[in-house]
Amino acid sequence: MNKQLFLIVVYNKKIAESCTFNKVVNSKFSDDSLCVIWNNGPTSCEEEFLNVYEYNKNIRYHETLHNISLAKIYNEVINKYNAQIYIILDDDSSLTDAYFEAVKQISPNEVGMPVIYYDRKIINPCINGQIYSKGINIDANDTITTIGSGLVVGRDVASQLFKAYNSVFDERFYLYGVDTTFCFRLNKLKINDKIKIIDGFEHGLSRLEGKNDKLTLFRKIERSNDLALQIRYYKEKKHWFLMMVLLLASSIKKFITFQPQQYKYSTIIKTFVKGKHERQR
Repeated sequence: MNKQLFLIVVYNKKIAESCTFNKVVNSKFSDDSLCVIWNNGPTSCEEEFLNVYEYNKNIRYHETLHNISLAKIYNEVINKYNAQIYIILDDDSSLTDAYFEAVKQISPNEVGMPVIYYDRKIINPCINGQIYSKGINIDANDTITTIGSGLVVGRDVASQLFKAYNSVFDERFYLYGVDTTFCFRLNKLKINDKIKIIDGFEHGLSRLEGKNDKLTLFRKIERSNDLALQIRYYKEKKHWFLMMVLLLASSIKKFITFQPQQYKYSTIIKTFVKGKHERQR
């Protein structure tokens, strides 16, 4: 069994261009650890891997070139590789030595959530709706959410989630919502006392950074799918109608006042009714 497994999901870049990958391979990477690179498209990196990294027995490579569900990637790696802890990373995180040291302290029956900074300000995790500050103690009944990058999942916790839900991560979610619904599952099982807040790192959050119009529309649609599925599967039925009415009212108000729309309401309705992500076939 591997002691640590680092999963790095790469998208739209070469392996060598991933600052996360470079940090991991240049860290004190022990022989009983494994680094799994998962290229999620749109261009193959297999030739680069074979030419440069295949010699390293501690690095594995997988690729899917059509941007599949992150939840599916995470679950497949957890099911395929046996490790004490799984460290889930994207391709653009500025990992620190303190983070690597903190990861070593996570046991198989714990979940490690790193403190995430954006522009040098803490933005995650959130405990009972409030951004984390040092010294806060976590209770099993607290509600905790965070983003997925840097998340450390112990093998025993993964097994507990699989037993309850038949998967560790909810594969109905593709991009946004994968991390949030993982937290919802921990909350529902009342095992938040297994969470340890650890030293984290600066993160380039795509949801906070402005890009081109095409990418902005893509994110709006993804957020809409995420919200619709969260309401459908993680909110009580008695609240569905009110939540939809409030979303519609908010959308109309923003339209009238020429404010930017965070969601695409037609996508929310369609996804909610169908009960599945638009990209799910």
